[in-house]
Amino acid sequence: MNPVDPLLAARQVKHALFVANKRRRRAQRSALFSAATVAGRWHARWHPYEFDPARYRRSFVARDAPATAAATAVPGPVRRRVFVLWLGENPMTPRRRENLAVLRERIGVPVDLVTAQNLHEWVVPEHPLHPAYENLSLIHRSDYLRAYLMHHHGGGYCDLKAPTGSWGSAFTRVGQDPRAWLAGYPELSAGQVTRLPGQLGKDLALYHSRLVGMGAFIAHAATPLTAEWLREVERRLDYYADQAAEFPGEQRGEVVGYPVSWTRLLGGVLHPLQLKHLEHVRQDPELRLDLGDYQ
Repeated sequence: MNPVDPLLAARQVKHALFVANKRRRRAQRSALFSAATVAGRWHARWHPYEFDPARYRRSFVARDAPATAAATAVPGPVRRRVFVLWLGENPMTPRRRENLAVLRERIGVPVDLVTAQNLHEWVVPEHPLHPAYENLSLIHRSDYLRAYLMHHHGGGYCDLKAPTGSWGSAFTRVGQDPRAWLAGYPELSAGQVTRLPGQLGKDLALYHSRLVGMGAFIAHAATPLTAEWLREVERRLDYYADQAAEFPGEQRGEVVGYPVSWTRLLGGVLHPLQLKHLEHVRQDPELRLDLGDYQ
C-alpha cells in the first residue's frame, strides 16, 4: 500500500475547501438576489419611482442632458433597422453565423452587420470615434458603438443571438409612442442589473423590474437619453485612454493592466440613465433573445 503524500493530501483538502466556499458564496449570492428581486418588485409596485438628482449628487446622472439634445426630446419616426456588431478580424464561429442567418430571417426588419471593415461608413464626420477606441477590447468596442450608433443613427441593436420572433410590431409600437426613447426586453431579476455602490445601486436593484436589458433594444436617435449615454461613455474613455494605450484590451479585456472593467461602458451607464428617464423607457417582451449557447 502506497503511503499518503502529506503535501498532496493538504492540497486536495485545500482545493475541496475552496470549491465548497465558492459554492457557498454562489448560493448566498443567489439567495440574496432572489430576495432582492422579490423585494424590488413589491417596492416598485407600491412606490413609483421619481428621479431626484439630489439622491445621486456625485453621479453622472445628476448632470443635465447636453443642450443639443433638447430639440429632439420628442423624436421623429424611429428607423426600422437593426445593427449587429462583429468587430474582430477573426471569422465568426459557426454558431454565430447560424444565429445571424436566423436573425436576418426572423427579425422582420433590415439588418446591418457592422464590422471592422465597414465601420467607417457609420462614423459621423463631425463626431469621429473616440481616440481610445482602437485600444479597447472587442467587448468594450461593442459597448461603445451601441451608444454611438443609437445616438447618431437610431434603430435597433441586437447581440449575435437569435431573436425569439419578429421585431416588426415592436418597432411599430415605439414609432407610435412619442414619449418612447428606448424599448427592450424586461430585466427579470436584481442580479441582472449592474451592481453599483451607494443609493444609485440600491435604487437600480429596487426598480430592476422597470428596466430593460443590454442585449437587444430599439432607440430613437439624438434623444436626451442617447446624448447623455454617449457623453458619459466618452468621458470615461477620456479617463482610461492613457492606460488603455499602454495595455490594449485585445478580445475580452484579459490583458493585465487593461483599465476598463466589464460593465463600465454599458450597464454601468445605460442602466442608471434608464432609471433617470424611466418615463421614456418601454419594456417589450417581443424583443427577447434565445439565450442558449451562441459560441
